[in-house]
Amino acid sequence: MTENIFPYELPQNWHWTTLEKVCELSKGEKISDEKFPYLDVKYLRGAKEKNLVRSGNFISKGTKVILVDGENSGEIFTVFEDGYLGSTLREIKIFENIDATFFQYFVSTKKNLYRQNKKGSAIPHLNKNLFYSTFFPLPPMDEQKKIVERIESLFSKLDSAKSIVQKILDGYKLRRAAILHKAFTGELSKNFRAENNLSLDDWQEKTLGEVIKKIKYGSSAKSTYQKNNFPILRIPNIMENRIDFSDMKYLFKPDDSCQVCSNDILIVRSNGSRDLVGKCALIPEMEKNYFYASFLICISPTKSISAKFLSTYLNSNLARKQMFSKAKSSSGIYNINSKEIKSIKIFLPPLAEQKEIVRVLDSLLDKEQRTKEIAEKILQEIDLLKKSVLARAFRGEL
Repeated sequence: MTENIFPYELPQNWHWTTLEKVCELSKGEKISDEKFPYLDVKYLRGAKEKNLVRSGNFISKGTKVILVDGENSGEIFTVFEDGYLGSTLREIKIFENIDATFFQYFVSTKKNLYRQNKKGSAIPHLNKNLFYSTFFPLPPMDEQKKIVERIESLFSKLDSAKSIVQKILDGYKLRRAAILHKAFTGELSKNFRAENNLSLDDWQEKTLGEVIKKIKYGSSAKSTYQKNNFPILRIPNIMENRIDFSDMKYLFKPDDSCQVCSNDILIVRSNGSRDLVGKCALIPEMEKNYFYASFLICISPTKSISAKFLSTYLNSNLARKQMFSKAKSSSGIYNINSKEIKSIKIFLPPLAEQKEIVRVLDSLLDKEQRTKEIAEKILQEIDLLKKSVLARAFRGEL
């Protein structure tokens, strides 16, 4: 090996080698007539129960194994108990003078390389030639151990920060659901009622059919990506209370009755996922005509109800639970029809209070959304910091 082919310059007491010189992939020792758990990937990930078998390729607790078949080829696990090696895994026999954890951290930096260069089409598997020929930066053993200690110290701090941020992110749906529940049960606007001499007795129980003037199924005409035709809104365009125009299809000859207007509400009426049935979006002011597809249903509110109030209510648990209970399954597809949608109950305040609730909700939900986006960005930055730590570690910069 000539020096100019190496990826980068190493500290003086380090040297370049290859993974072939520091490890070997093995199937383990074949034994039989003794019960041990079958150590496949799902079990090692905690995604399935223990399955005891009587024979197989034995490996002991603490062994490093690598996934050699499937989408995530190149991923390394540390076995947490004695058992028989799964068919898609290989034992990694790490040679002397190589710290196993140092080795594992290094290989983790190459996982994208291995995934992008898998061999085979039906069941892609690890490119072993690429794996064995990967350059490996090798410091003395005592320095390997110090680097591992430094990595784990930094990772521990980053993981603590990640845990805090993840809890904030995990609580987003609960906080949002609580805000919506307060809005549509009157708690959020109690000060407004007190200031305007109103009472919760002014709220009326209505059905959706009583507060809408139109309900219409969408077009079943075939759509394409030919942009010179008429744009049609489909399920992928329905976000939570908003329309996403980034993935549009088009109709050649649309049905004018399937055209949407501003302040209409599009509802997902049919889907393979029960959780998506009832999801809806409010139509904003638009400069051109849009149509909507057959798995959607369009409703138009009357003047007695704020369109924003209604669309937000329909996306709340109070309405979605009603829709879930009414959605019927046929051949794995869940459906809710116009009659069932019109029967959805809503506790309706006077119009002035509806507008106040929408105003307060916009503020509160906007803050929650910004908190969620900040948390997601921080998690991405923590992942990038971990990659940076590993990159510096294997250049001798820690």
